[in-house]
Amino acid sequence: MLFENNYYKSDYKYVETVFNREFNDFDFHSIGLTVLNVFENNRTEKSLPIMERIYYEGQCSICRERCINILIENDILSDKISKACLFDCNYDIREKVKKYINAGS
Repeated sequence: MLFENNYYKSDYKYVETVFNREFNDFDFHSIGLTVLNVFENNRTEKSLPIMERIYYEGQCSICRERCINILIENDILSDKISKACLFDCNYDIREKVKKYINAGS
């Protein structure tokens, strides 16, 4: 995706438009990987809705962990996702979120 290395804040609307389509599992994962790359390289609070979709609909625990990392780095990890993460099958996600929650207390 062009936006990975040439992203401007005004490009968010294009990323959102592409990602808000319906995809089969394979395409969702493929496009989700690209979107994760975009937001790992370009921090923005606007990424929350897309990251929520990747977390809840994504079947890949590695992608979910990358998603959580982005949310934590942007300090936009919502209470809703935090609570879900405490029961995630990925141990590293559970521990990162526990640490994040405890640091905010």
